[in-house]
Amino acid sequence: MKVVSLQGLDQYDIYEQDYSYGDTRLFAFHNKRDFSNEDHHQIEYGFYKGILLHDSCVETYETYYFPEKNVFRLSQNGYNATLFYLNYSDNYKSSDEHKSVSLHKLNCRTKDTTLVSIRNFNSPDIASKDDFMYDLTFVGIDERYVFLYFYLGEERVKHYYVIDSSTGEWIPFAPDPMLKALEYFSILGNDQFPYIVIKTGQYFSEEKKRWWVNKSIDNVDENLVVIKAAEFVELARRGSLDLRPYVIHTCGNNSAFAGYIFDLNEIVYYTIQFDRSTTSIIRYNPLTFDKESLSFDGLHDFIRCINNKYYSIISQGSDQKTTLYILDTMEEVVTIYPPEHFVWLDGENVLTFTFLPNGNTRLTSKNIVTNHDTNLGEGICYLDIDRDVVTLIARAGN
Repeated sequence: MKVVSLQGLDQYDIYEQDYSYGDTRLFAFHNKRDFSNEDHHQIEYGFYKGILLHDSCVETYETYYFPEKNVFRLSQNGYNATLFYLNYSDNYKSSDEHKSVSLHKLNCRTKDTTLVSIRNFNSPDIASKDDFMYDLTFVGIDERYVFLYFYLGEERVKHYYVIDSSTGEWIPFAPDPMLKALEYFSILGNDQFPYIVIKTGQYFSEEKKRWWVNKSIDNVDENLVVIKAAEFVELARRGSLDLRPYVIHTCGNNSAFAGYIFDLNEIVYYTIQFDRSTTSIIRYNPLTFDKESLSFDGLHDFIRCINNKYYSIISQGSDQKTTLYILDTMEEVVTIYPPEHFVWLDGENVLTFTFLPNGNTRLTSKNIVTNHDTNLGEGICYLDIDRDVVTLIARAGN
């Protein structure tokens, strides 16, 4: 795995975004927070000043500054170079019941930006709220359509939209009941065959197991939904969304999802079965509907696929050690002790990071054969599995 160190970013707080295309990953930045200034309002601190575009092939980055000053949310994306973002109107802090949000579209390759639409809100529930759109899920489905849901002001009602960036139309729809327990909304595929992957049921596997053992809850279903992006948009345009025909797996009370990854144009997801004490890894192809499944003894909550081999990560003991096992044999690969934390396995080297008192992390490569340590640098560490790179944003300590 390649390690890249980016320099010269001390004046900003940098955050990796769930957004990449090709070899490029997006990082957002805003002004570094001044904790000595009590008037430094949280929402002002949170407004994005711009983005960094980093190609994993190089140790430099491009910087883009938003022309708008109240950018508060960037879209998640799957594969294309179109970023959408939301901007509050200038009166967002006023007691006015009339406030608005503008939606913008940025081509990350050409840096051309377009105002898609301005949405006006008129409600007493937003009069006293600065950050009046919250708990958002905001995903660029493709270069044209956006999925958005949110609460508004003091309301306890979720609003669901698909937005057509070619017309600026906000298309409201009645959601499938499963969407009310939405956990993840992701994009799988490419320009020709984009799919939407939806994970519902906001539960930890540990709590589901406890409920199953104690028989203390009636129904805690989790669902994994895979639907063509075009079908999802068409159903939303009709005003109502029924996701039941697109459910590819349900974990009831006796099982739980332990995660999923995208591998090329397929989805690989992990489930654990409490009643049989087994873990399953299922590969699903949305084009052919084919499923391939592997089963392993034991309950494994944390699974990593590294170089096409599956590993289980288990933290245990009073010393809080972390051990990496080969999943099919449960052969121990390496054990890591605090203050080090596991990052990745790279051949005979395990990458770890350690939190430093100055707020940075130290990235270390440890050879599991010779036990030799190599310091790879300090800064803010981001593991990017999609691009097979670890990014270190080097910066002076706090």
